[in-house]
Amino acid sequence: SPPTGPDGRGSGDYDSGGAISRTPRGGNLFNGAQYQRPVALAVPIPVPIRSGGAVQGYVREADFYVALIASDETDGNYETEYSFGTARGHLDMMKDGTYVQVIGLTFKSKEQISMDMVQKMPAAGKDYPYNKTSEVLWRRTYVPDKRDDGSYPGANIAELLYANETNGAFLVIVGTTTGYGRTFGGYDNFTATVGWSASGADGYITKLNHLTGEELSPENDSNDTQWKSSARIMSQPGKIDIIHGACLDVENKYIYVVGSTTGTMDSLMKRSHSEGVPFPFVAKVSLHSLELEWKTQYATSAGMGAAATGCSPHPDGNGVYIAGTVQNGDVLHHWKDANLKTSSSGMDDVFLSLLDEDSGAVRWIRQLGTPHDDVLAGGQGGGLMVKKDG
Repeated sequence: SPPTGPDGRGSGDYDSGGAISRTPRGGNLFNGAQYQRPVALAVPIPVPIRSGGAVQGYVREADFYVALIASDETDGNYETEYSFGTARGHLDMMKDGTYVQVIGLTFKSKEQISMDMVQKMPAAGKDYPYNKTSEVLWRRTYVPDKRDDGSYPGANIAELLYANETNGAFLVIVGTTTGYGRTFGGYDNFTATVGWSASGADGYITKLNHLTGEELSPENDSNDTQWKSSARIMSQPGKIDIIHGACLDVENKYIYVVGSTTGTMDSLMKRSHSEGVPFPFVAKVSLHSLELEWKTQYATSAGMGAAATGCSPHPDGNGVYIAGTVQNGDVLHHWKDANLKTSSSGMDDVFLSLLDEDSGAVRWIRQLGTPHDDVLAGGQGGGLMVKKDG
């Protein structure tokens, strides 16, 4: 949380006996790995309080959930990226040894906070006193199975969602892995063939118990053969299929996943000059069975790379929006209809597209940008938000 001053505003700097101090609002320090990077936050949907049919307010649950990418490697998993002349360090999310953590927390009362000692990090110095305003309920680590040579494939997480079905609430983690494992979509016949190779990457969707972080089990009917807790999203063996974002439909019955693939998600699509180039894809998946409802793919006119990074359902359920980036002045179109395209503003552009929720048919595509590089903001939602009125 950002720091706040005694008046609740600003940076929190104030004069106390001639010394400048900071009064942070508080937070929770995570540790336990060489590197950790929070990437997603899930908060339960507020429950409406109704009186005479009208909503008078909302009851908010105190629990919330944080997903992190972590690594215990001392080298090889941390790299420096230069952007606009500024160096930024971050985890290389596709390298071996990277894994996923999810933490369940709950907010503490003012009385509990007042009884706690202020958190201190010796390496951070005296300018890092944060009150511990939340308590860890559970912490889970998810690591792909070890390869035959003793190494561990990498795994990352793109989105953490809180779903509330008629049968109850649960969490959904969505991401990408170069390995296999129960939490990462299980196994398939291709596993033995590749010998746990990292030559490709696949997406995964996994449901978790929001009370424990364990992989979800069917509560009402253990004989439900259609129910699944984890599934993979993939094109062909050896291809790079990366999930960049995900969103739930308005009724929490389906999940949309978006990303990029060097393969073909649509079996009828033919690649020619663009072999190995990432193209955007969208898939609609049943939350109950984790079976594909439909999947579709975009292409570019000159074969430059592009990726879908965010999605959001239309508030009335009439369609789903996706957004992403097109590289190097190219123009995005749907592979089935090259006429369904727009124009480039130059260099990298942002794109926005609306699809039919039932069939996945593309209704329209727009490309936005300047003569220079343009990119969507990162974080949850992939830089895309939709107002209530659409």
